[in-house]
Amino acid sequence: ASMVAPAVASVGLMAAAVVIAKHGTPRLVRLAERVAPAQLRSGGRAAEERALLLLLLLVTAVFVPLAHSLGSSHLLGAFLAGLSCCTIPRLHDAWIKQVKRLQSWLLKLFFPAP
Repeated sequence: ASMVAPAVASVGLMAAAVVIAKHGTPRLVRLAERVAPAQLRSGGRAAEERALLLLLLLVTAVFVPLAHSLGSSHLLGAFLAGLSCCTIPRLHDAWIKQVKRLQSWLLKLFFPAP
């Protein structure tokens, strides 16, 4: 019985992430483009990239604690946050451009060479 609840929660979270990726995230991006188009255009591509990364971080901030509170793994929550945002085509480019230097530095900490 102790293994059933986290397994059911994990499957439910995966289903929710697929629905959010297909329907929720694209609508949220379109809504943001309608609400703040002048701010995004005046800041150029960098402002758009920061907004997309902020969206990803907000989705992650929801999924990680939610997964943990339901008895599932917080790592599954982080993965599902990424899955929920996978339908945003410009997000991958923004991630690579904005996070590449930080990622390179963090990898050196995570995999220290002798």
